[in-house]
Amino acid sequence: MESKSVLVLGMHRSGTSLLTGSLEQAGLYLGSVTEKGLYNLKGSRENVEIRKFNERILADRNYSWRNPPKESIPWTPVEIETGKLLIKKYFSTQPLWGMKDPRLVWTLRGWIKTMKSVRLIGVFRHPSFVAASLEARKGNVSVPLEEGYRLWYLYNTKLVRLYNEFSFPLLHFSEENQLQKSFFKPLESFCESLGLRQPVNQFFEANLINQKTASVNIPEKCQNLYEKMVQLHHQDL
Repeated sequence: MESKSVLVLGMHRSGTSLLTGSLEQAGLYLGSVTEKGLYNLKGSRENVEIRKFNERILADRNYSWRNPPKESIPWTPVEIETGKLLIKKYFSTQPLWGMKDPRLVWTLRGWIKTMKSVRLIGVFRHPSFVAASLEARKGNVSVPLEEGYRLWYLYNTKLVRLYNEFSFPLLHFSEENQLQKSFFKPLESFCESLGLRQPVNQFFEANLINQKTASVNIPEKCQNLYEKMVQLHHQDL
């Protein structure tokens, strides 16, 4: 049986968990994933072992999610075999399955080499929401606002490059009153193309969104990139 995979791409705190959880409720198999967390009460929907593998790929090259590379990371033959073993361990019996980890924008090319059939879907969010959400974390996981904007720009620049190369749906995790059009409507089309059930928005809870008013005082390069991503999103609707 040849399985098909769905990989969710996007920056931390940008709606990737909402997207992945909604896909799961529509019938996409995720396997063993985190279902509750301190900064994500419904869980990141990430497989811990796969996330740690992505972290190790970055760390072995002196990178991390806060110090990402400029380009995708090529995998060694050993890493490709390890990736294949992880897929076999968690997904070998499933005809359609998915995974999510924001680090995928950097490790994607290696994962693609481990799979025969891959569908991609991405999501982005206003830079001020992402930066404020990262800053709101406590202790050593809090990210200063300026660094949050820097990371937003790096991750989403890479996401746009991947979008231009692979052409996948790019959802917008926007203000609540726009979510039906910018997020759930294109998600419905994506689910239909995969033969999944229609998502019923059960994974979304407005009370879990703490950042609701976008700042107008953001770095110019972030604003320009965000506007470009909105245009790309609109042309896909």
